[in-house]
Amino acid sequence: MNRGYNSDKDIDQGWAWVVLCAVFISMLLYGMVQYSTGIIVAAMLDEMDADLIYASWVGSAHISVGFLTGPVAGVINGKLGCRLSGILSGFVILAGLGLSYFSTSVWSLMLTFALIGGFGYGLAYNNCYVATGQYFHRLRAVTTGFMTSGIALGIFIGPVTIRALMDEFTLHGMFLIMGALCFNITALSILIRPSPFEKSKQYNNKIKELEKDNNKRMCCIQSACVMDFWKLLKIRSFLFYSLSIFSFSTGESMTLIQLPIYAEQQGSTKMEAATLFTAYGSGSIVGRLLIGLLANDRNINKALLQGSCLGITGLLILLFPSYSSSWTSQMIFSGAIGMFTGGIPALFGPLTVECVGLAFLASGFGFLSMMSGLTYAVVPALAGAVVEATGCMSYTFYLGGSVAIVGSLLAFVSGTQLIPITDDITEITVQPDPQNKHLITTTEPQTITNGELRPLNTTCPESE
Repeated sequence: MNRGYNSDKDIDQGWAWVVLCAVFISMLLYGMVQYSTGIIVAAMLDEMDADLIYASWVGSAHISVGFLTGPVAGVINGKLGCRLSGILSGFVILAGLGLSYFSTSVWSLMLTFALIGGFGYGLAYNNCYVATGQYFHRLRAVTTGFMTSGIALGIFIGPVTIRALMDEFTLHGMFLIMGALCFNITALSILIRPSPFEKSKQYNNKIKELEKDNNKRMCCIQSACVMDFWKLLKIRSFLFYSLSIFSFSTGESMTLIQLPIYAEQQGSTKMEAATLFTAYGSGSIVGRLLIGLLANDRNINKALLQGSCLGITGLLILLFPSYSSSWTSQMIFSGAIGMFTGGIPALFGPLTVECVGLAFLASGFGFLSMMSGLTYAVVPALAGAVVEATGCMSYTFYLGGSVAIVGSLLAFVSGTQLIPITDDITEITVQPDPQNKHLITTTEPQTITNGELRPLNTTCPESE
């Protein structure tokens, strides 16, 4: 069945590739900072003489704010569209990191770097996934994998770059330089034209406004599946998928934020600890591209694929303290978990669309971001408290690996409940002349091309 905007010249082709390149570079800039929080926390301990627990709070708050504000980012994206929300995210990031240059304490960094900067990165993160999901339908999985590989490339070059900037310009100078660099997200977002889906949505809103203001009876497009934020959780596959993402984020946050400090305790230098993220990024690039290609096969259950990746990740983390004594083994570990955890974000967009549909991609993805943010808000700081109390960081890896394995089981359950919803099904209601007692309804969607509504080939029956 032709669903209108699916056949547009910019779906899976044309300008969609320009949009994909723009979000890829935006994700690269996102990954450079977001996955370098462990390096930044270590620098705070040295340059600000901060307490480990308080410094961990700043790093975890920066990531968690970006995720927790996912529902807000989804609303902003729905109101402004991908282009304007992306431009806004660049300005917010510049403000957050620019003000961090003047911060002199952990608590001021909590406001500038964690809250303001984190919110800006959350806007950019949500925007990239939504733009890719709207512009790619048939190639959604593989392009999402390519888009998220931008994060992996950021992980590959980010920590080493940020470590070098801090060595040359101190922590504060690094904030200023990275803020200016990430401001390029604004320019990249200008390339994201309103998608055919956004144009059809805008046209729908105009029809509703005209109908409301002028009280006219006319053709209108209504979504056949009306959901609000809370009703998403009534979809069992999405509920279990959300819980799986919560477990995944818990294991990942416990591992990545503590990894550089743990490596230094095992005898690695600061630069060697930073290069662990280079190995992580390298593996993540492979994982995101490979899982994206596999997920593009409609015969593969994406939830079961996620469960497999998450289960292997959990085992690697759980056993890490037993083979972490050398820098070589740490590099192997980082590359391995990068490959398997990298594949999980590549499934975010396709799985969310399959669970809740394209029309609710922004709100569904916003909820998943919030679930991730809950873990980053609390878990790393609690892990720091455990280390302070016991003097042993290995317990954080034991706990993180166990939770990741639980998340794997939840993903498997989600896969058994999954009834894929790949497109937004619409219903067209035609109200004829008020004197006619009949109300004509057809489930055949009107063709929408570039936001323009084509005339219906439907005529109203004669009134008796």
